[in-house]
Amino acid sequence: MQALLQRKRQTASPRDRRYATAAGLAIPAKLRPSGGRGFSTVVHDFSIGGFCGKAAEPLREGTLCWLYVPGIEPLACEVIWWRDNTVGCAFHDLLDFGTYESIVASCRMPARL
Repeated sequence: MQALLQRKRQTASPRDRRYATAAGLAIPAKLRPSGGRGFSTVVHDFSIGGFCGKAAEPLREGTLCWLYVPGIEPLACEVIWWRDNTVGCAFHDLLDFGTYESIVASCRMPARL
């Protein structure tokens, strides 16, 4: 799996790399480890290749997870690291730009009162 993820990153076009990280976002989501119970999280540093978010409980490197973001299908990802209540995950498939831009745009929209 690691080799597949590394190969996908190496073949990313310049446009892919331009979307490397959308820092400063706070995306409300749910993260569910495969075979486990899901928990609420806030995703930060979102990109087409992965994300980092809050995870109070340790998640082991290599754990398959599903990220649930409102408005889109669940996204398969793999835990790359966990440190200080923060988890870093890589998506199994790079997000297409339409999905990425939709998620980022929805998180930057002003809240309704």
